Amino acid sequence: MMGSHRDRQGTARTGRWLLFGAMALAAVVFLIVNERMAAPWRELARELGPVPPSFYLPLDTRSKGAQTALETGPHGERILWGYGPETRLRFHTLAPMRLRLCYAFTSPVREQVVTVTVNGHDPATYDARKDGLPDDAGHPVCRDFTSRAGDNRITFAYRAWNHGGDDFAKDDSRRLAVTFTMLQLLPAPNPGASR
Repeated sequence: MMGSHRDRQGTARTGRWLLFGAMALAAVVFLIVNERMAAPWRELARELGPVPPSFYLPLDTRSKGAQTALETGPHGERILWGYGPETRLRFHTLAPMRLRLCYAFTSPVREQVVTVTVNGHDPATYDARKDGLPDDAGHPVCRDFTSRAGDNRITFAYRAWNHGGDDFAKDDSRRLAVTFTMLQLLPAPNPGASR
């Protein structure tokens, strides 16, 4: 009778250790996967230094259609290329939170049109033929929004790009659409904090 009780205690203790080990292994796998996804943006952040200047995205941001290394533009400015047909930024928040997206870009594509959406809603369209593009990083377009819990997406969709409706750089195989001079995703300022 006493031995049976000890066996059950030992089995319960072993089960707890196995559960703990499985949870620890799952946490390690999760961290490794997130580390690999964040590596290009971490390199970009390292290159930028300690100041969140024109380009600042959370390290858990994952993107498609965006360059992950800065280049120097024709006037010595730092630029980041957006590739056609669209640049998609994905990020995760545990709960809804107020964020501010700021951007400035120009395009070598003749008559470029860019549509910016946040989680598929509230599109903002910039037409180089009509209003121009938000190309001054000193006066960027900033949009405050509330993220949703879980996955969030910001999309910059382009009318044309290099080798996709406009061949402005025939020797460059990249699908160049716009040059970002600013791209920031930061917490939105608290309106009552300035007092």
